[in-house]
Amino acid sequence: MSPQRVPPRFQVLSSRPALVRIAAAVLLGIVLLWLVLAVTISQVYSRSNPPLSLGWFPGTAEAHAARAASTMTSDLKPESLAQAEKDAKAALKREPGNVEAIRTLALLADVRNDRPGAARLMQLSERLSRRDLGTQLWLIEHDVSEQDIEGALLHYHRALSVSGPARDLLLPVLVQASSDPAITQPLARRLAQRPLWWSAFVNALVQSDAPAGPHYAALLLPLHLNPALEEDRKTLIDVIEKLVGAKQYAIAADIYAQARKVDPRRSGVRDGGFELHNEMPPFEWRLADDPGAGVAIGPAEGGEGYHLIVSNEAAAGTQLAREFLMLPAGRYRLRARVGAGPEDRQQVPVLSVQCIGGKEAARMPVAANGQGQNIAQDFSIGADCPGQWLAVLSTGVGGAQSEIWIDDVSVRRLDAPHAASRSAK
Repeated sequence: MSPQRVPPRFQVLSSRPALVRIAAAVLLGIVLLWLVLAVTISQVYSRSNPPLSLGWFPGTAEAHAARAASTMTSDLKPESLAQAEKDAKAALKREPGNVEAIRTLALLADVRNDRPGAARLMQLSERLSRRDLGTQLWLIEHDVSEQDIEGALLHYHRALSVSGPARDLLLPVLVQASSDPAITQPLARRLAQRPLWWSAFVNALVQSDAPAGPHYAALLLPLHLNPALEEDRKTLIDVIEKLVGAKQYAIAADIYAQARKVDPRRSGVRDGGFELHNEMPPFEWRLADDPGAGVAIGPAEGGEGYHLIVSNEAAAGTQLAREFLMLPAGRYRLRARVGAGPEDRQQVPVLSVQCIGGKEAARMPVAANGQGQNIAQDFSIGADCPGQWLAVLSTGVGGAQSEIWIDDVSVRRLDAPHAASRSAK
């Protein structure tokens, strides 16, 4: 028996439900696609282009808050302030903990001379998030205006601890303020705790054009910088070199003495035997950076310790190695043990002691025979010479055949009856 054929009009009727389902699915897909697109555009552009974001999805709290904040930084007309308030409240209606919106309402209160109300809102903003830089900046300014130094430094600390951009903005201000006696001690107490930003602050302090002064001691001594730690050692070198350059010799000596447990005002030559390998200049040896200078620290003869090796190939007057001294006024004897090289005194480098910004107090040619010998020269330091450079200078007339080694450099005071040798080998 053959199957019955369905009349054409019934075939059309039976296919209509399928068509409806397909149309409904397509329509739903279009709606979902539009919704996804709207939400995506809203999220992507909520901060960079709030009007575009709100045009696609008016319910975005972040876009309302961003537009309100943007208005506060660009237009303070009454109608613009009203729109900013409207946007901020719209953001809070959708997201009650939106920090940016709360900060905007606080700024609006400040513009309207409601300082207490602004402070309460900013404190609420900070309780919700300490990472908001705008909030911390306002609170810093508020505490400074109230002469609350500890409070201002607390907000500096919070901003510098969590916000990268804050360091570029705030560290120069903090460096400039750090020499103010009212700020130095509270800041020193906070630095002593080694917050995350202590190293960045010290680097900014050293690199700034602000003059080095007594506040360096107050700020840096509580850090107890340890030269055994590479970061601390580099910081010590930078700090001490700036202080010496600023002729703040006593402060430089205090910081070095704390780190090394040796007071350079009483120790004559440090590392006269070149054992520390250029570790803590300028109170210890610094060798010329130029590879062509012809100077290095190498093993001593017999394999015991080290000594300085110079070839005297650099231009005349080149400082091959130098160390900063703080010899008090008096009579001294400069001594060294030298070896190898020619005996011609015109072809050898010299050991020099020169007052900072003044005359040369001693100039001793490093003449030696192949076996090694002791050399010495007496000299005087006047009361007008509080700091000196002890240097090995090239005379620029040597060659490979004139390589010389220098060891056991020392300075001994002659006019102090009980003075002992000042060598620190």
